[in-house]
Amino acid sequence: MTVRALPPGVFYDQGTPAFGVRVGKHRRTWFVVRGEKRLRTTIGHYPALPLAEARRKALGLLGAAASVHISISYQDALQSFLEAKEKQLRPRSFAELKRTLKHFPFKGRLDKISHHDVAVAVEAIEAPSEGNHAFKDVRTFFNWCVPRYLKYSPCTGLKMPNKASSRSRVLTDAELKAVWTAAEQIDGHLVQ
Repeated sequence: MTVRALPPGVFYDQGTPAFGVRVGKHRRTWFVVRGEKRLRTTIGHYPALPLAEARRKALGLLGAAASVHISISYQDALQSFLEAKEKQLRPRSFAELKRTLKHFPFKGRLDKISHHDVAVAVEAIEAPSEGNHAFKDVRTFFNWCVPRYLKYSPCTGLKMPNKASSRSRVLTDAELKAVWTAAEQIDGHLVQ
């Protein structure tokens, strides 16, 4: 969101030296400045290349070791994750992912979130099914962060908070027929 809101100009990243974005009239272009002659090398364009990926490429071009992990805020990492997932998921699935991740309003740096922080947030969710879905989604997020921003996930070793229970019964044929009939009446025509 921050990159999207920038006015025209050149802006450098505070956490990654010699990496920035040039905001033009129609484009936002990621770049690095390197070498004795301070040559500007284009990395890609926003939003096709999200901030997190651009930072990673910048570090690679600047000769940083692959094991160096970027100090990024939880909110920035989450934003990059959601941008990536929005392209992969159906709209309803994406909306559900965003909704369940709201159970984890972590603040500060991503690498400072601990195993205990995740466990406490999951335990605070009252509905068992909601707790399981939220845990599954936050675990997916942290696994996506490895090795982008983290050496390991704070969800490692945590178990699903609630045992999933089987349904106690299924609809009878008569109940299914009643549902089908009601759907036909609402829809106004036969459902094929």
